[in-house]
Amino acid sequence: MTLHEMGRLHADRGQEDKALRLFQDSLEIKESTGDIQGKAATLHEVARISARHGRTEEALKLFGESLKLSEAGVDVKIKASTLHEIAGIFALQGRLDEAMGLFQETLSIEQSLGDIQGKAQTLHSMAHFNADQGRIDDALKLYGESLELKEAVGDIQGKAATLNNMALLVFQAGRIDEAKSLFQETVAILAQCHAWNDLVKALCNLSHAEGGHGISLLAQAAWLMLRVAVPLPNCFGIIAALFNQTPPGDALEALLAAWAAHRL
Repeated sequence: MTLHEMGRLHADRGQEDKALRLFQDSLEIKESTGDIQGKAATLHEVARISARHGRTEEALKLFGESLKLSEAGVDVKIKASTLHEIAGIFALQGRLDEAMGLFQETLSIEQSLGDIQGKAQTLHSMAHFNADQGRIDDALKLYGESLELKEAVGDIQGKAATLNNMALLVFQAGRIDEAKSLFQETVAILAQCHAWNDLVKALCNLSHAEGGHGISLLAQAAWLMLRVAVPLPNCFGIIAALFNQTPPGDALEALLAAWAAHRL
């Protein structure tokens, strides 16, 4: 396994200090051997870590360096991925026209490469961007296009993420029955692929759509929390929701209180 791949593995596990050391070692080797495309890929990964920690200017500088190298080395796949990341930063900064232009450029490259999964991800990001701007119909259309592509390549968890976002939008628009159906489909997919942490969130979303009838779904989410490593702040939100829906004096109320005390 190369230093670059080892770095990515540590980054995916949240071990970012180890990842950065490996990426730096990888960069030194790639510079010494003149590996332009490899250097572009590693700079891209370092930039992603900077972006995750809010070091926006540093991230943009590194993404810019990666972009120049990927263009020089004719690595259009890295170029598309880098443009996507820069577009996301621009969107957060309110540079909306620039962001959308970069998303469109990314889509064009992915289309030329036949990169269906990359195109699905870009459409998903564009949909999220439109949703944040209140353009709900545009967002749902883009999510729908992303969903079709994810189904075509068998991206099950990606499909669940898109369905969940669509459900949240239609719920906010007051289309409750449609939202319930989408949340139910999300729950079924996440259970099928054993994505337990995401399933806890999806059960909570579905319970919210069910209103006063959602207590059994919250109970399922709480039961699941006992068996998977759910972050503690998320646990409190679910337990509080269960308390609010549990009739006073119910045995479940005492059980939840004991469980919450144990987690503390």
